[in-house]
Amino acid sequence: DVESFLINPSDTVSVATYNANKRKAILIYNSNDSEIESILKGLKTTSFYKNILNPEESNEVTVDLWMYRMVNLKNTRRNYFLIKEMVNHIAVNKKVPSNVIQANLWITYRRLYTNKEIN
Repeated sequence: DVESFLINPSDTVSVATYNANKRKAILIYNSNDSEIESILKGLKTTSFYKNILNPEESNEVTVDLWMYRMVNLKNTRRNYFLIKEMVNHIAVNKKVPSNVIQANLWITYRRLYTNKEIN
């Protein structure tokens, strides 16, 4: 069971991820809130974590593959910040939190793309 695994982690437990990610999940589970961001490191992962942890106060934009596809840009650090800036600009103009704009764009684009309504 999950609780037993977290108390006594083992690489023999099968999950749908790499062992490095499994070890990172255990480390996060056993960490306090102030340590978690340093464990996550990546822009997307840290942003996603902040939006999940505190969606009412977060102004983070989580840029992932769907967001890159939406604006037809390659996945680069420069484009990450460009997309984030675009979403923040819309959010300011619409007076809606950035994470809400981003979530709505993501859900809509993913649905349209998955249903083959757009390429």
